[in-house]
Amino acid sequence: MNALEELRSGRLGEDFVKLLYRQLAVAAVRGQFPPPDGHGSWSMEAVLETAHDYLVDSTNYAGLTEIAARVEDEPGLRNYLTAALTNYLRAAGRRTTMGRLVRRLRDRLSEDDRFAWVPAGSPGAGNVMLSGQSSVPYGGPLAELAEAAAAVEVNVVRWRSSSKREGPLADTPALMAMSQAMLRKAQGSLSVPQLAEVMSRRLGVDPRSIPATIPVEDLGENLAVDMERHSSGRFDAHNLEVADALEVIFDELTEREILVLSALHEPIRIIADQTGMPVSTVGAVKQRVQLKLSTILREYHEADAETIAFAARDTARQHLGLDPV
Repeated sequence: MNALEELRSGRLGEDFVKLLYRQLAVAAVRGQFPPPDGHGSWSMEAVLETAHDYLVDSTNYAGLTEIAARVEDEPGLRNYLTAALTNYLRAAGRRTTMGRLVRRLRDRLSEDDRFAWVPAGSPGAGNVMLSGQSSVPYGGPLAELAEAAAAVEVNVVRWRSSSKREGPLADTPALMAMSQAMLRKAQGSLSVPQLAEVMSRRLGVDPRSIPATIPVEDLGENLAVDMERHSSGRFDAHNLEVADALEVIFDELTEREILVLSALHEPIRIIADQTGMPVSTVGAVKQRVQLKLSTILREYHEADAETIAFAARDTARQHLGLDPV
């Protein structure tokens, strides 16, 4: 029973779980999502923890059932699953980042005499307000406060791309200035999550902008893939991403297209001489191969796409028993 058959049967067996781990690692590295709290990188433990969190959510399990009904084969399952996991990581990353922003705001607002907290028993209890100003809870749309936040000059704090820590998004004076501007606009009190929501839009909070630490550590023997076709065989997240891309590419190519791919760097006439195909045929096939490659590699970063394209050519040559370029 393969991964798709396991999913359709309602039993998440070994094949499906391996695929889930694998595509989770691929989605994490491709989207540059941060690893979960307590992990400096996307290690085996980080992948297992995140996969478990994904599966215990009943909403996600229902989504898997829907995927099983939609897809026709294993490549389709792999692609749908990667997309679903990417969306999950995006949402989880935003929740984590927003949570940190809320906690930081609460701490800084409590230390600043310009702000006060609405006391218990009053409307909007627990909200923050400007000292000496109205405590009436703001009832308008948050979008109307965005203009006030946008008018504040923000110094975004960024760590080095190699850092394992996440930057605090903005310095304290900017956060306090935005809070002050929004409360003036609201003419009343706001909850800290409301302040954070508007600020997140102003700051462009996107978990994908927080770099993950790569290469990722070995995910274990049970997740090993055959890397010898296109690399030295060292198993890390980058190689895993390349392997996944190559599977997608070769699922889409015919034998004739693989033949042309193996010499894609050569002019059409030379490919025709090497393959024995008519020049006109080579031209049409080469155009199809280039279109398929550009479509598949569109979602990758430019450097990764170039690496994958060269790996695809080399893999095609190995498939045909040809020497690497």
